[in-house]
Amino acid sequence: MLRSLFGIGPKVDLKQVLAQGAVILDVRTPEEFAQGHVQGSINIPLDVLTQNLHQLDKDKPVITCCRSGMRSGQAVHVLQDHGFTVHNGGPWTEVDQLVKQTMRARLLTDWHAMRWMRLAFAIVFLFAGIAQHEPVAYAAAAFFGFQALFNVGCCGAACAPPRNKVEQGTSRPATADVSYEEIK
Repeated sequence: MLRSLFGIGPKVDLKQVLAQGAVILDVRTPEEFAQGHVQGSINIPLDVLTQNLHQLDKDKPVITCCRSGMRSGQAVHVLQDHGFTVHNGGPWTEVDQLVKQTMRARLLTDWHAMRWMRLAFAIVFLFAGIAQHEPVAYAAAAFFGFQALFNVGCCGAACAPPRNKVEQGTSRPATADVSYEEIK
């Protein structure tokens, strides 16, 4: 009963909700928000939430947070009453950790062999440039480093390897082979 009262309800995988492009709504006061908040979150205090619903997109899920989870639980009910898909994230510090974990996981899982090879080339050319004071080596290091960090191929995004397909509604790779059209 208390879980329902505070908007906690059944457990939801907030990492999956974040992957769907959720908006993080911090319902604390501006003073509390200024002392620390989740990067990229929106601050709309609970007492003015209904007057500021226009700032939120109903097409995106919302994760609410506050200091302890009580105000964010109340915000869940307000947003649900206005047709939003919303989940109580609880304390902002927990949502912040979840966002950071999700970002780290995405950074590591989005790296494939070609990206690692480009990064290795960037490091080799960087050290060569430092050792020999060679501007061409610095340029090559910047070139390969940019490709590795931003996941672009030699011709920019046109050469980037295709992203792995995943099964609908999961994070598992699809079992079917990826097919490519032949360029004629």
